[in-house]
Amino acid sequence: MSLQGKKIYIIGQGIAGSVLAFLLDKKGHHVHLIDDGHLSSSSMVAAGMWNPVSFKRMSRSWRVDMLLPAADGVYTDIEKALSCHFYHPMELVKIFPNHQTANKWDEQSTHPELSDYLTNAQDAEVKQQFVQPFGHGVLKDSGWLDIPTLVKATANYFLGKQQLTTAAFNKELEAQILKEEKNALIIYCTGWKNTALFADEVKVIPNKGELLTIASESLHLSRMVNFGKFLIPLGNNKFRIGATYGLNQPDLSLTEASKTEILGQLKNHYSGDFQLIDHVAGYRPTTIDRMPIIGLHPKNKQLGFFNGFGSKGVMLVPYFAHHFIAHLESGEPLMKEVLVERFY
Repeated sequence: MSLQGKKIYIIGQGIAGSVLAFLLDKKGHHVHLIDDGHLSSSSMVAAGMWNPVSFKRMSRSWRVDMLLPAADGVYTDIEKALSCHFYHPMELVKIFPNHQTANKWDEQSTHPELSDYLTNAQDAEVKQQFVQPFGHGVLKDSGWLDIPTLVKATANYFLGKQQLTTAAFNKELEAQILKEEKNALIIYCTGWKNTALFADEVKVIPNKGELLTIASESLHLSRMVNFGKFLIPLGNNKFRIGATYGLNQPDLSLTEASKTEILGQLKNHYSGDFQLIDHVAGYRPTTIDRMPIIGLHPKNKQLGFFNGFGSKGVMLVPYFAHHFIAHLESGEPLMKEVLVERFY
């Protein structure tokens, strides 16, 4: 299909909707965002961390060689264009839980698939402040994204152009747009809330996660740390720590069990003073096969999907936004792994 002359409605202004809207606007397309004001948006509470290696399998993340350059290009471009700062490349220290993990890290650090990322470098701050009887390694090409700052800057940009409407979206509004604008394209970037509109078609699974923010004047870090949970230095003596994972959780209420789980792991490795200053929860939009949902509705080409990015959304969204736009503009085939048709 061609996008020439089309008005593109993007429903949901989390990280997926924000990045897709920015790139479409940059290419001169007519974009209009509709968002409910980020009510229960996972993007507004997400940790925003990215990591090129799966610690569980000790393997390179899927298509990371393409994802990381795209993410770097898109995020630095948005920062420059919108005069904001939210992109924080930062190495990650992995504290080994046992001898087996330490030995595996040592072996894999020389493997061609992982040698670009895994190092046996030592971090003096971590060595001094954390209990780590089995040692640690340092992971390159990781970092964290201040997603709320990205989302708010993008919202202000489109508000300034009168191309952002704050409203709850429903099937009635969808029908009204399609009736009044025969050349409109509606792209759903609604995260876990996709289930409300397409519960019987496109399966988005809400994966609940809880995060804490702590303050500590005695903790000093220039890298992120992973000890089963992650710890991200935010600046100004603040640190984000998490996260929990829970499928089929009925609501976003904060639980004492999750707080205890997170703080318990922290205290196993760090004995210094800290204060708990925030506790939040959100739903990650995941799918049964852990892959994004991208493409046009098989029966109605005025409806599109750009969703289901889950916990790796920070890495995935920029590359696949470019990929989807190329498909919409010139018909470039979408990767079979992400096609929305797999749900029909």
